[in-house]
Amino acid sequence: VAFDGLDFDPSLLPENFSDYLLYNITGEEELGTLEYLYVLPVIITIGVVGNAISLITIFLSRLRTVPANQYLIVMTTADTIFLLGVALIMFKIDYISFFSCVLVEYVLMCSSYISAWATAALTVERYIALVHPLLAVRLSAKSRVRWFACWVPIPLVLHLLQFHILVP
Repeated sequence: VAFDGLDFDPSLLPENFSDYLLYNITGEEELGTLEYLYVLPVIITIGVVGNAISLITIFLSRLRTVPANQYLIVMTTADTIFLLGVALIMFKIDYISFFSCVLVEYVLMCSSYISAWATAALTVERYIALVHPLLAVRLSAKSRVRWFACWVPIPLVLHLLQFHILVP
């Protein structure tokens, strides 16, 4: 079987999937296997459930159009996508082919980037609202959100170009 021009022999994989999780490509037992199999899924599950509860709470609130909640929606969504990307790594989807490895890494980089910048934007927005309330009223909150929405895609495109240049 060939993936993206790379030969892949399915007979090299262990017979059942749990053995595949326990062993890496060289067949050696990984350090921290119990933590990898039990703690990481718990962290992913609690994180995704917590983010889902946060999104439901924000969307059911009358204040969902407030800029602070819009930043929280972006952060929560990005964090959920990051956790799902970690789940893909946990199931070793990134070992299947070069394309899957690059795709998982791109998703992780972009989601962590968006989450970090949404946190920074929320911090600046709250600072302006608390320390300079008259300035916050004069500056349109929607224009700040639009400014954030316009600048975020630029590094995502640059990341895409960076990953496109990679070779197997």
